[in-house]
Amino acid sequence: MKKTLRTAAAAFASALLLIGSLPVAAGAEAVTSGDYNYEVQGGDVVILRYLGEDEEIVIPAKLDGKAVTVIGSRAFEMNPDITSIEVPDGIKRIDDHAFAIDKDLETITLPLTVTEIGEEAFQQCESLKNVNFAGDESAWGSVKVADGNELFTAITPSYNAALTEQADDDSSSSEASSSEASSSEASSSEASSSEASSSEASSSEASSSETSSSEASSSETSSSETSSSETTSSSASSVSETASSEAVPQGSGVNIPVVVGGILIGVALLDIIYYSFKKPKEQ
Repeated sequence: MKKTLRTAAAAFASALLLIGSLPVAAGAEAVTSGDYNYEVQGGDVVILRYLGEDEEIVIPAKLDGKAVTVIGSRAFEMNPDITSIEVPDGIKRIDDHAFAIDKDLETITLPLTVTEIGEEAFQQCESLKNVNFAGDESAWGSVKVADGNELFTAITPSYNAALTEQADDDSSSSEASSSEASSSEASSSEASSSEASSSEASSSEASSSETSSSEASSSETSSSETSSSETTSSSASSVSETASSEAVPQGSGVNIPVVVGGILIGVALLDIIYYSFKKPKEQ
């Protein structure tokens, strides 16, 4: 009888130990991936705790290839470094106290997929001033926000904030890069064309300038030759006029040889008369 009781007691104790170990086994499913600790609960991937120290956080849409759907209770609580958080598309629920007492948190960006925000999820977020929401005002009205989020609900969200799936982001980025590349090529082509036109214009201007310079030089040469000819002609004319002026006095009206001859004849006559009267008196 005693042996039977001992066997039963041992079996009961083993059962208790097995039952007590079940939560531990469940807790062992938690996995650390980068800066995040997460687990799978009923098909949902739940972020249990953020382990990093970044100020601006972009929560990943997937961890180890699994889509994240829930930000768990107290996952980012009491983090003194965080200033902004971007919640990715696909997150459906933010649990109680998820961002509580993040006193430097200023901006939170939420996707259209969020439908529920837990109790005191933003408790004591005293610096919070920007709430960005990917949907419109009507969609925001359907989001259930629990009590204890007065600092959060007092802010009017900026609606239609740009939050899309990663595939859309990659596609948009690819299209933008392609567009920029095309624009860059077009700009480069236009710049080359402009440079070629500028070069041709410069060449044309240079040729025109050389031609004008040549013409100007020719004109100057001709002008110089003409001036020289005119100067020579003027000098010859001046010499001729001077010679003529010296040969014949201008404006006197007196024939000098005739006057001189007349004077000599007059002197001769006076001598003849003088001697004619003097000799008879001496005799």
